[in-house]
Amino acid sequence: MALPWQVATLTGHVRNPTRDTIAVAVRDNYFDPHERILYARLTAEGDFSLAIPVANATLADLVYGDDVADLYLAPGAALDVHFKSKDLARTLKFAPGGPPAKHPT
Repeated sequence: MALPWQVATLTGHVRNPTRDTIAVAVRDNYFDPHERILYARLTAEGDFSLAIPVANATLADLVYGDDVADLYLAPGAALDVHFKSKDLARTLKFAPGGPPAKHPT
């Protein structure tokens, strides 16, 4: 049975970008080793926006170069993130209204 897809929206800003894209890797089933990888091109200022199809709540990886951070995505979610290009994992911040309190990343 096919699941109905909805969209989680990820927008953000990379401070002092050193690459031209970000990626989000999503596993539709936690036990499935296959993942979908979606890419977004950064603007010259380091801004990006990505609509991510999700059928239900899931964990995902935000990837910038060799750096990775966990995200929690759910249908209808709208996350706005900001980080420094040289240290995604330690500088990742969510704008107000960011991740749900019971699902911190």
